Formats: sequence, structure tokens, C-alpha cells
Amino acid sequence: MERGHFVDQVSSTGSIEPINSTVVAPQIDGTIGEVKVQEGATVNAGDVLFTINNDKLDSDVNQADLALRAANSNLNAAQQQVNQINATIGQARNQDGEEGQAAADDAAGQLPAAQSGVESAQVAVQQAQATYDEAVAQANKRTVTAPVSGTVLTMSAVPGAAIGASSDGSSTSAGADGKPLCQIADLSQMKVNVNINELDITKVAKDQSAKVTFSAVPGLTLDAKVDTIASTTSQLADSSAGGQSGNGGVGYAVRLIIPAPDPKLKPGMTASVKITMQSIDNALMVPLAAIVDEGKESSAVMLETNAETHEFKRVRVTVKAKNNTKAVVEGNVSKGDVIMLDGASAADNTGDAASSTSQTAASDERAR
Repeated sequence: MERGHFVDQVSSTGSIEPINSTVVAPQIDGTIGEVKVQEGATVNAGDVLFTINNDKLDSDVNQADLALRAANSNLNAAQQQVNQINATIGQARNQDGEEGQAAADDAAGQLPAAQSGVESAQVAVQQAQATYDEAVAQANKRTVTAPVSGTVLTMSAVPGAAIGASSDGSSTSAGADGKPLCQIADLSQMKVNVNINELDITKVAKDQSAKVTFSAVPGLTLDAKVDTIASTTSQLADSSAGGQSGNGGVGYAVRLIIPAPDPKLKPGMTASVKITMQSIDNALMVPLAAIVDEGKESSAVMLETNAETHEFKRVRVTVKAKNNTKAVVEGNVSKGDVIMLDGASAADNTGDAASSTSQTAASDERAR
């Protein structure tokens, strides 16, 4: 028997991915102009990614500007007409006699139509302004900016490449190679998605610690924590649970968060995960094969009482924890005690006897 650090872990493999990523899809058609950033670049929200050439948008802005200028000119003319009528009315009323009154009445009769003309001209200006603003807004979309801060994972925009508008009014978001035209991700934290087989999933809990290693970056080990555990099953591939699932089986998706990724890591890299389900310091441990299951949650070990005659006796212990190879026990045993490795077989040979001499005891069947 030995004392030491006991740990119960479950292993699995998956790939690292950013927690959040955004695909940038231009909202207009045209051809790619200038590409400002490359893959791997760090950008802030609002930074220019690339530009789009579209001469029609320039034409639309120019036409809308001319229409707005004409509408404002018409409004000025209509307002001048109203001002002129009001001035005529004022001058006529300053004249004495019936002639002045008649002139004032005649001018006043023209005022409603003139005022209506101003109102119509104001509406026309508002409509022209809206059209101009929309044309300018569309033209501004030729400059594609980063919607979020992060790292450019994909940049498939190539100068001169055509971008065609889709039926929903947005532009194509994929490059010629099928990758997103531009994808930005926050790599300050990353996630690992793995499958855990049904035999181990009940021991996995949120916030459990884990260690993650990477075949592409030898020697790098990072801390991670369990973030989410699926409540429904998924079919496991042969290697999806680090070899623990045998040749396939039922598993559950588990997501782990790596809070401080190494800059050398890239999304998609293979990650090997070891989730610590239980950890006990200064634990008294025995080989799992030495545990005798007595039923009704009672356990024992076969303890050697005489090193020369290999006499042993059954000693009841409480199993506090176990993994695939060892068990943590408490009871009338201590570090350095010799126990039978195949305790169950030895117990069967002795029946209910309190002590006996093993007929098959050998040095390789005992453990300290």
C-alpha cells in the first residue's frame, strides 16, 4: 500500500476553436478594390478591411444630389412667391381708398395657392433628402469595416474579384476557395469541444479543471475548465473519447474553455484533454485489483500477516475513490502493508475463514 496524490481523470480529443467569430459579408455587389489587412492581423472594430468598386453607386449619389439641389431651388422659389404676395398685400393696405383695398384682396386670394406650393416643395425636399441619404449610405458600404475587434482568421478577398448580390440583398460572403470572404474571431479565449463516453459523463461537472496538450505544439500544456455538458447523446467515433470508448458508442458533448491560449495556437488544431474529476492529496492507495467486493457497498482487501508463510486475512476497508487502476481506501490498514493483488480470487479460495495460507501466493501477486 502507498500514500500519494490520487487523481481520477477522463481523457478525450477534439479541436480548438474561437468562442466567438464573425463572418463579414459585404452588403453591395461590385468588384474587390483594395485589401487592407491579411490573415492573422489584429483589428479593432471600425478598421477598414477592404474596399469595393461600384461606379453605379457614384452615379446614384450624383443623381440624388442634383435632385436634392433642384428640390431646394423649387422650395426657395415657392417661398419667395409667398414673400412677394405678403409684401404686395402690405403695400396695398397702406394705400387709401377702394383701389388699395381691391389690390390687397386680390393678392390675398393668391396666398393659399402659394402657401400650398411651399408645402409641396417642402415634401419634395424631404423626399429628395431621403433619396440622397440612402444613396450615400449605399456608397459608403463600398468601404467594408470590421464589425468587431479580434484576429482575422480568413481573408479571401482578392483585388478584382467580383462580388454578386444575393436574393436577400446581401452580398456573397465566400471567396473563390469557398472560405468566408472575411472572418474575425476573438482569440483571447478559446474552446475545445470533446465527446465523453456514457461511462464517465456522470463524473464530469461544470467548472472541473482540465489540462490540454497539442500535437502541433509539443511541450505546451494549458489549463482549461469544463463549461457546458450536453444533456443529449451523440454517436462516438472510435477515437473521439481518447480510446476510452472502445470501438464507438454513446457519448455526450462537453465544451471546455481555455482562458489564456498561447499565441502559437491556431483554430482547428487537435487538442488532447484530461479532465480531473477527483483529486485527493496524501491518499492511501491500493491497486484496484486488490479490492474485494463484499456486496452491499462493503469492500475488503486481503492483508498479508506473515511474510514467510504468506498468511493473510480479510480486512474491511472503505473505498473513498477509484480510477481505472487504483482505489483510495480507509480502514485498519496503513502505508507499507502487503496485500494480495488479486484479492477477489484469494478471498474466494479462503471462503469465510478469518485467515489462511495462500496456496498460490507469489511475489508478483502481492503489493506494498
